[in-house]
Amino acid sequence: MDKSHDAMINEHDTVVLNTDVPTEGLQPGDVGTVVHIYPDAQAYEAR
Repeated sequence: MDKSHDAMINEHDTVVLNTDVPTEGLQPGDVGTVVHIYPDAQAYEAR
């Protein structure tokens, strides 16, 4: 992972969803692990 930025969220961190995403079957409180951080930390992928 590129450590050139001071991210509050890093790869392999555990995260908790705080927004409902019904099209993906996700709801607030769902837990995942960050598996990818997109350039400039504009978006994260969690599973």
